Amino acid sequence: MPVTSITHNPATLTITVVADFPVPVQRLWNAYVDPRQLERFWGPPGYPAEFTRHDAAEGGRSDYTMTGPEGDVSHCYWQWLAVEPRTSFEVLESFATADSSPDAQMPSMRMTVAFETTQAGSRTTTTTHFNNVDELATLVDMGMEEGMRHSMAQMGEVLADLRSFSADLPVTAQILSDTKVRISRLINGSVDTVWRAHHEKELLQQWLLGPEGWSMPGESIINETTFTPVAKATLLTILITYPNIELRDMVLATGMTDGMEASYVRLETKVLLPA
Repeated sequence: MPVTSITHNPATLTITVVADFPVPVQRLWNAYVDPRQLERFWGPPGYPAEFTRHDAAEGGRSDYTMTGPEGDVSHCYWQWLAVEPRTSFEVLESFATADSSPDAQMPSMRMTVAFETTQAGSRTTTTTHFNNVDELATLVDMGMEEGMRHSMAQMGEVLADLRSFSADLPVTAQILSDTKVRISRLINGSVDTVWRAHHEKELLQQWLLGPEGWSMPGESIINETTFTPVAKATLLTILITYPNIELRDMVLATGMTDGMEASYVRLETKVLLPA
């Protein structure tokens, strides 16, 4: 098991979990900032996490649900308080209602995750800060400690899967609900250059074309785009909200991701890596 120690400190109202992995710190960091990898280990067995939003930056927010084998759903979110890439991050973790509002009936906690290099690879030290003794006891009774052990074990499996962090992954689309679809792709370029390519008109005109004959639909569609630094690349994540399931399925059936992949290849070859 990756977990090497779990320490309870009633005086400081904290629980600290230390886990070791035979991979570089960068690989470990990527597992947290890439929502596709994070949702493969965050949550106990039988309660897989699904991140519908993951803004891994100071001031950002991550929304996720955990669905049990009987169909029971827990809604949670992180508020990102501080981020030092490959060194540490700090979030406020809270339970939420179905509409993503804070659940006042459930405890919240502040969590810091620190990363360091070791002789055998790398280590995470996760410290969870509670508001009072009662909330600490509530979360322990809910199985938090065992859940962390399982999460770290699952992360070890994710880290061993070399295919999960290939920088050559094409555009992928994941249906999250009747109206939401998440698009992800690793782009060979820094966050700054990828951001500019999405916001400067003369750069957009060089790559955001899709296949021949495509046009933008006139219906109301909301795109939320997140740019996350991953090694020497940028993880681009787009959460698309459609007005209804019919339009969602109609757009996906057109081969949307193939057109997006063609555009992102242009972005990498014509804008980010000019001859």
